[in-house]
Amino acid sequence: MNDPRETVNVWLKETASLAGIDSLSLNPQGVSALKYGEKVEIVFECPEGSEVLHLYCPVCDIPEDGAPALMRRLLEWNMFGLETRGASFAIDRESNRAMLCYSIPIAGADIATFQNTLGNFAETCERFCDELSSPAASTDNERFGDFVRA
Repeated sequence: MNDPRETVNVWLKETASLAGIDSLSLNPQGVSALKYGEKVEIVFECPEGSEVLHLYCPVCDIPEDGAPALMRRLLEWNMFGLETRGASFAIDRESNRAMLCYSIPIAGADIATFQNTLGNFAETCERFCDELSSPAASTDNERFGDFVRA
């Protein structure tokens, strides 16, 4: 079997080509990032020796006041993964931000699976970044048209 990071780099390279960006690959620590639209930054992380690619996106800061209401809202959206398309909310204690997270088992996945997952994840992240930052509704975008290298 190929090294999982090599497989992910092939997927990232092909996705960058489709999005019209120069290049995209994991750094030596197994991390890369991609911007989608104005608000969304998707981070890819494949830890050394891992068979899983983690995708995550900061969706909002945790407010000093109002944190319980936000936590309740995030947990309600998390239930069964219906609102999140299978992704899960988490809190990053170091940055004090709510993150939307999704993991892809690398074995058995291919470029089409990766790109479909990435497109769905990006749209889901955009929805929650919009909902948690302003009342303005998001607009539909071409699937890979709004990606830029982060």
